[in-house]
Amino acid sequence: MKNLYSFALFLMLFLTIGSIFGEGIEKNIYKLDSITITSTKWQNVTVITAKDIEKSNKKNLEEILSGIAGLNFSRGMKGEISIFIRGIDKSRIKVLIDGVPVNDAYYDTVNIDMLPVEMIQKIEIYKGLSSSKFGVNNLGGVINIISKNAKSNNFSFNSQVTSNLGGKLDTFTSLNIDKFSFILSYTDSFSDGYSLSKKFISVVNEGGGYRENSAYDKKSLLLKTIYNFNDNSRILFSITNINNEQELPYSTTAEKNLSKPYSIYKSPRFWRFPIWLQKNYNIAGNILIRDDLKLNFYANYLKLYNELEMYRDNDFTNIGEKDIFDDHASNFSVSLSGYKFVKFELGFLNENKYHKVMKDNYIFNETTEKEISSNFKNLYIILEKELKHFVFSINLLKNDFENDDYSYDDLNYTFKFKFNLAKNIQFSFLQGKNTHYPNLHQLADALSPDLQPEYSNEYDVYFSFNGKRLKFNIGYYEISLNNLINRDDKMAPYYNMNRAFYHGIESSLELSFGKILNYKTTVSLMEAKNLSKLGTPGDYISDMPYIPDYKITNNISFNFLRRMNASIEFNFYGKSFDYYNYDKNIVPSYSLMNFNVNYNFTFFDIYLRVNNLFDKDYYT
Repeated sequence: MKNLYSFALFLMLFLTIGSIFGEGIEKNIYKLDSITITSTKWQNVTVITAKDIEKSNKKNLEEILSGIAGLNFSRGMKGEISIFIRGIDKSRIKVLIDGVPVNDAYYDTVNIDMLPVEMIQKIEIYKGLSSSKFGVNNLGGVINIISKNAKSNNFSFNSQVTSNLGGKLDTFTSLNIDKFSFILSYTDSFSDGYSLSKKFISVVNEGGGYRENSAYDKKSLLLKTIYNFNDNSRILFSITNINNEQELPYSTTAEKNLSKPYSIYKSPRFWRFPIWLQKNYNIAGNILIRDDLKLNFYANYLKLYNELEMYRDNDFTNIGEKDIFDDHASNFSVSLSGYKFVKFELGFLNENKYHKVMKDNYIFNETTEKEISSNFKNLYIILEKELKHFVFSINLLKNDFENDDYSYDDLNYTFKFKFNLAKNIQFSFLQGKNTHYPNLHQLADALSPDLQPEYSNEYDVYFSFNGKRLKFNIGYYEISLNNLINRDDKMAPYYNMNRAFYHGIESSLELSFGKILNYKTTVSLMEAKNLSKLGTPGDYISDMPYIPDYKITNNISFNFLRRMNASIEFNFYGKSFDYYNYDKNIVPSYSLMNFNVNYNFTFFDIYLRVNNLFDKDYYT
């Protein structure tokens, strides 16, 4: 700890001297952003703009993000999308909308489809420690989705209908009146079942076509109001309301589990959410105090209520269990950012989470109730200095966490360095430590009397070239995770594993041939090993799950006559390890070919997308 403070003081002194003798960036080039004060782009931060999304012809976040090196997705039995960044799962990834966290209170997971694609202005993907400026509890990284504002002095309306064994309606309306902006979006997605490859076979009563017991109806409404004091100061208020009804498909191992004595209770599954409600209230503001000083703040309240029912028959008449979950989370953040001899940001975050569950088990005639809560505080400082050929950045975070049974405090840090080797060639280095405190789900089921927070030590090295027609970058990372909680995903897993080690290579290449033809490829080579000592929980596992050996994406896009654009994707995924694949823990490699085309008429567009073009048999 003392060495860390000494290092920080030395760096601040060095930057001060550099600001006197070095050639700094001109002040009029620096402009404060509404989300972050960092104007330099680090290689392990990816930005996708609304223009990029429009060119891609992709209509949901999973498709948009799938081309990013290091990002992988899987779908759970409820059809929910799980995100993995460098193999680290969704409960250790923070998702933000306009800088405000939207992870649920209990599992720390998130519904990434809650915002229609048409309402997205920009997506920022921060991998690993590049996300440390958003605090802790994001070992994998952060996905920050920035929504659109209304265009000046105009009214716009957009509506889109898609179909896939059901339907989806997306509408987006914006209105600007003087200094006020109003944005309204509504999404209704419904289906009688999830579409399957004709060759897909899961359990005895399911074949190709669609998954049984997988119907859903998901409605999402977002209202956003903005008052702009001027070009650099505004205040925002938004309300999000999500109302879902959905069934849960059978476990794919239902037949095997029928031999177990509790099979009537566990498998096959006839679960459904007749009520699944989420409400999110946000207020945020950016106020320019003077040309080089800005105040940023937000307050957020998230309410999640759902009822889960289990039946012993697939027509939902003979109930076995009913669970009611009542969760909420509140967040508050304030920060001051600006530029003197260094760019700086000082901030404070406060987060409260609460969970209550009531279970009525009609089979065993049992009723149980449980409550749990936690509080987290984070104080941080970010310093960044740009010289003629160098950029230095350091982030220090002081954290405090407590609930009824556990309390922790820690100091984290991230150091970043970037050097311009030539006009278009850059080298960057990142090193630091980040902490992930137990979420409410882990605390509720914890068996260890000395449960400790997880923490990561990470190193990233990147080279990049940015030319007019060619863009290329390649990087190598190492992540050591310690005190991993619930990583082996068993029925009673809440002891700490000892250590896991992740490392890999990520690269991307973009070729532009004017406005007619563009090509982009990304390559991810990943490996993760469980290094737990013998005798510790989870020591029997060698490979960590859900991490393919490789992921290669290729996208070729064409533009014709300024009205039609089309793209074809070739994606290849290597073999991976999966605990749920009981017959064989190794999931084989597979490939996907997707195609989409969009034609623009004067007043409307026609869009077509075909996934898994050759109907190949693949795992997910």
